[in-house]
Amino acid sequence: MSDIGFLPGLFNILAHEFGIPSVFISQVANRWSNDGNKTFEEFAPYAFFCLKANFLWHLGLTNPQLFSPDKNDRKDLEYCHYLPNTEIFSSRDKKHRRLMPALIRPDQSFVDGDDLKTDLARLAAQWEGFTKEQRVAMNGKRGDAPPENDRSIIYKLWQKHAGEITYGNGRYEMYAFRDGVTIKVDGVVNGDEITIPNESNRQAALSATPQKNWTGLYGRIIWTTREQYTANGGTINVGTSAKGKHDLRFLEAVREEYQKAWGQDRNELIIAFARANLKQL
Repeated sequence: MSDIGFLPGLFNILAHEFGIPSVFISQVANRWSNDGNKTFEEFAPYAFFCLKANFLWHLGLTNPQLFSPDKNDRKDLEYCHYLPNTEIFSSRDKKHRRLMPALIRPDQSFVDGDDLKTDLARLAAQWEGFTKEQRVAMNGKRGDAPPENDRSIIYKLWQKHAGEITYGNGRYEMYAFRDGVTIKVDGVVNGDEITIPNESNRQAALSATPQKNWTGLYGRIIWTTREQYTANGGTINVGTSAKGKHDLRFLEAVREEYQKAWGQDRNELIIAFARANLKQL
């Protein structure tokens, strides 16, 4: 794949693998030629990675001792395509465990999904066992860092990918969310530094009518903006990110896309964000 002589043919394979219309491949080939005939990895690093992952996956399927074909192969392969945009990649899939050493960068980490789940459960149980005072003290001492424990996967990952303690004031900040978007409601003061919300706060966050003149900028799970949603073909008029233009119907749009994604392999909110942030094919 590093030989530029193979690149025109690789463009055609790319089109076949990812369903890219031939007209776009022709435009890409022209851009590559005008850009000095760089190597595939230099010219389109993300496309290079995805095709490399596909090649390795299909190669593994030719050897039953490496990969055993199953109905989830395509979905599991596409999960690998997230890897370049992550620091930590976790999976329980045996194929992923075999493939990651050939795909992962030195500044990234792969962690077995069961091991990660076990360590997270241990940390959650430890936290639940603390009193309010102990939680405040721990936040004051460790900030957003996990407890020191050389046997903890979470701690080791934090050491590699963060390593510096960000100190807070030892308190939580309370915000109201609805349908994946930050909102303002009567009964919840966003940013309030209270340790645990009371029942009145929870009920307000769950059921109070959102204020029409204010909503957050982003739709979770990946911080999708209104502009990204619209550019991706969103049909609901959600306004813009400009001050005073945050239409409340953004909640409806985010909720609708989440519901469409249930049980599916696609989430249009993630796709909208990716299309807006991927600068090369």
